[in-house]
Amino acid sequence: MDQLSFENYINYYTEILNKYKALYPSLCHYAEDKLEELIRLMNLPVEDTLQSVFFKAIALDVKIQLTDIWLNGERFGYTDEEIIHLIEKEYVSFNLEICGYERKGVPPYSLIFMSETSVKKF
Repeated sequence: MDQLSFENYINYYTEILNKYKALYPSLCHYAEDKLEELIRLMNLPVEDTLQSVFFKAIALDVKIQLTDIWLNGERFGYTDEEIIHLIEKEYVSFNLEICGYERKGVPPYSLIFMSETSVKKF
């Protein structure tokens, strides 16, 4: 499985658009414009760009959701520290699982499945 990264995300959709460009030129041009816009957005020349804020926000949201699940569910004898350790270890795969994908499976290319550590400037 290719590592989910912003570069792989862009490459994946570029390949798809190139494949169908002759059949669907207008639709592919529309999507190419959106990809270029996304690349520009992710490369904003500021210290805290949307990409860093977005992925950090997603990670924090997942950790908060997992905390809520543990708080409202069975603790199975785990201490708070053990639960925190589990959350820090498992939060990366949470979005995959709630969307019905297996942890070790290949999810579709989507920003929601990338972590804050998998994104770099493209």
